[in-house]
Amino acid sequence: MNQIKIGKFIAACRKNKNLTQAELAEKLNITDKAISKWETGKGMPDSSIMLELCNILDISANELLKGDYIANEVKSKETDENIVNILNEYKRMKKRKNELKIILIILSILIVSIAVTIKISNHIKEHNYSTINISQKEEDELYSKCLEFFINRHSPNIFHIKNKDDKPDYNVAVSDFKVFTRMQKIGIIRNGDNIEVYMYILSESYHVENNNELVSDSGGVSIPRFTINDNKIIKYEDNLIKDTDDELKKFLPNKEMFDECKKCQENSQKLSGELRNEVKKHYSYLPKKEDVLIHIDTDIETNQMINNI
Repeated sequence: MNQIKIGKFIAACRKNKNLTQAELAEKLNITDKAISKWETGKGMPDSSIMLELCNILDISANELLKGDYIANEVKSKETDENIVNILNEYKRMKKRKNELKIILIILSILIVSIAVTIKISNHIKEHNYSTINISQKEEDELYSKCLEFFINRHSPNIFHIKNKDDKPDYNVAVSDFKVFTRMQKIGIIRNGDNIEVYMYILSESYHVENNNELVSDSGGVSIPRFTINDNKIIKYEDNLIKDTDDELKKFLPNKEMFDECKKCQENSQKLSGELRNEVKKHYSYLPKKEDVLIHIDTDIETNQMINNI
């Protein structure tokens, strides 16, 4: 069917009947905009009003669909009804076809949704994550407990500097071996009956030789996970900073913690500066004849880990 040709034919027939678009629309109980769409070829009369339109314009349904008068056309109501019935059936078939497409799309969405739900359910069974509601004091205590555990695990026989007033035994070099740390919080979350604590830790160790020279021993960055149950650390895992973002995402339970961890990595130079300020304050008793701290590497690579902490 040529809609433009049919539209022009409808317009010509309407004018032959001395009808305006508004008048024809009123007879059909539709808007004049619908008439305008037909006559410009942008739409077609619905089969439900096609016979009524043909009666008003004094044409047959066959002529309407051809878009022109048919010579010796025998106008038959039965013929017109058969044509309209065929159009209705075609319309129903097209609707069923569209419905089938919609059903297939819905089924596809359901299948994908079920698959995702099963995957999420399996993950939840293994990791029943939820947020944890604790006070600031309780949060600080958890982080302090985990940081102390970390230091004792990696360097059980050394003295950990908590503040600049702690004094070492200057007569024995080994007893002056100290670990300085800077920690940033990544997050705390509940996993079933356990609590998991994640943090970003920057560590560096030093000792004094001959009571006047500061020596850097080791340093590095760690992203550990501490599992706590009944206020006791029952499991410790460490994701080294050299790992890729994909491995880090697997290690951390949600995107928020991953984003927080990336901020920590970006902030590592600031942490390093704060740590060295603490070192300078603590070892302020050393002779000033030379700046011994100048020999300390101040650049900590955020994508590497020195494994001899």
